[in-house]
Amino acid sequence: KNTTYGDSDDVSISATRSVSSLAAGASSSATTNLTIPSTTKAGSYYVCTKADSGSAITESIENNNALCSSTQVTVPKPDLIMTALSTTTTAIKPGSSLSLSNTVKNPGGTSASSFAIAFHLSVDAVYGGTDDIAFSTTRSVSSLGVGASSSASTPVTVPSTTPLGTYYICSKADNGGTVSESNETNNTRCTTSTINVTKPDLLMTAVTPGTTTVNAGATFSVTNTVKNQGGISAGSFTIAFRLSKNTTYGDSDDVSISTTRSVSSLAAGASSSATTGLTIPSTTKAGSYYVCTKADSGSAIAESNENNNTRCSTSQVTVPYPDLIMSALSTTATTVSRGGSFSLSNTAKNQGGSSAGSFTIAFHLSVDAVYGGTDDKAFSTTRSVSSLGVGASSSASTSLTVSSTTPVGNYYVCAKADSGNTVNEGTNEGNNTRCTAAIINVQ
Repeated sequence: KNTTYGDSDDVSISATRSVSSLAAGASSSATTNLTIPSTTKAGSYYVCTKADSGSAITESIENNNALCSSTQVTVPKPDLIMTALSTTTTAIKPGSSLSLSNTVKNPGGTSASSFAIAFHLSVDAVYGGTDDIAFSTTRSVSSLGVGASSSASTPVTVPSTTPLGTYYICSKADNGGTVSESNETNNTRCTTSTINVTKPDLLMTAVTPGTTTVNAGATFSVTNTVKNQGGISAGSFTIAFRLSKNTTYGDSDDVSISTTRSVSSLAAGASSSATTGLTIPSTTKAGSYYVCTKADSGSAIAESNENNNTRCSTSQVTVPYPDLIMSALSTTATTVSRGGSFSLSNTAKNQGGSSAGSFTIAFHLSVDAVYGGTDDKAFSTTRSVSSLGVGASSSASTSLTVSSTTPVGNYYVCAKADSGNTVNEGTNEGNNTRCTAAIINVQ
């Protein structure tokens, strides 16, 4: 560092020059190649020499053997630069990881000690701008010699709070400023291409029922298509189905259907179509319904838009009304006295498309085999049926007592399902009655 040979901070050079002998008054000149130790610190140095460094010669004066150059040589500082930065990932969702290939080099004049490499997402390909989003992961380099490079594949995780958008990935060597460099302004590098920080976006693009009429409790097919219009694949999710009085999925009066459709995954831009068999609950009320669907009904997928997952059919399916009939009516009695009783076997059936609630069966004696005529004599006994599902029947043997005031004569026995008209049967209210094929004689 100064013109004194042998100070404690001198840098020793392993090269020496040997002189075999030197006559009195003679000189020996040479050009000697010196290798500076790789650990030499940056700075300006005088080159100092010492003749008879090993004290092999006994001299008349021993303290005039050293000489330093009048000019200095400069050992430059390290200079860290990022020479390569790339990733094969083109799209990624917040919270996911990618692999980042990166190389740092020291083209400076001295070794660099330990330093860290930091990584950012950047909108404008400038490391450190106000738009940057820092990765929490950094890469440590223990040291880097003159001209040396250090390459690695570093896994980094996109912060879960990262706004969706297009970003460059940028890096900075010695981001902590621990290494004093000859050039402190060339430490950064950004990728030449961008990555898209995005999410899936699932939506139903088609819902078409395969029928216009279906009974409660029955199964019908629905063709349905889901699409991922987002920028990245979606994992496994479920599509749910409902019947709705309007074209809004999720109203309080919707009819939930237990059948769902599972989609194992869906790539960005891809669609998945299927024909799904749906079983309508047996308790579904009569009426006209739209078929509504919801992609990702369980909210398993974090999407860029969570509000566009539903779709309803443009056409409706109709669940028909109940239709109650007396499907069987008979008695073994042929003669009965006034005030006497007999047994009547009777069966009510619901041949409609939805369940019937509670209703009453009434019984008449009729001269003309028409229930409800002016000649009818009503029995005081009725039969109650609590409910009757689609296609179901209810049979009983009902004991009927003939009024003591009934005129003597021949009569048919007639019955009417839902005699009180408590069940809405739509347009099928005129087929509820039936009379026995045989007559009984009232005496």
